[in-house]
Amino acid sequence: MPFYSGIVSRSRERFLNHISDNTSIAEYFEIKPKNGTLEFTVTNFINGRYKFIVKYKRKYVAKHDFVNLPRELNDIINSYLDDFIIIELIVDLRHGYPFSKTIWNIIKVEDSYATRLPIKLYDYYKKITKIHNKMNNQNNWSPALDLKLDMLLFICRIHHFEVFDDY
Repeated sequence: MPFYSGIVSRSRERFLNHISDNTSIAEYFEIKPKNGTLEFTVTNFINGRYKFIVKYKRKYVAKHDFVNLPRELNDIINSYLDDFIIIELIVDLRHGYPFSKTIWNIIKVEDSYATRLPIKLYDYYKKITKIHNKMNNQNNWSPALDLKLDMLLFICRIHHFEVFDDY
């Protein structure tokens, strides 16, 4: 078990070094949103725990019209208005990883949609995180599902930001 664990650890470190040095996770997995930009960041938080940050940003398409301001100032103000979603998570590689599953925990969600959506995005992404953890329960977990693939699976679960653009 220690030999296999060492190989997995080196593979994980190679992947994390590659995405931090050479390319972003979005480029690595070739993930491109239809509108806006998408950025993923992974940092070693504490031994065996990684902080995973997802940032989605797009230009706010609806223009605000400030009646008492000249059109030029309205345009300048509107150029700074962006929609965004920032999700911070902790990925916990439990003792015995890769033979034990990863646990994803949501830390916080910041967004510019709060006044326009009928749901709170924190609750929404917390539910998705709970579903992801449940799907990766000990009965479904496989050592072949390394951190890179688990990340891709999680990204696939949350990558539907364009749905909120209609609000």
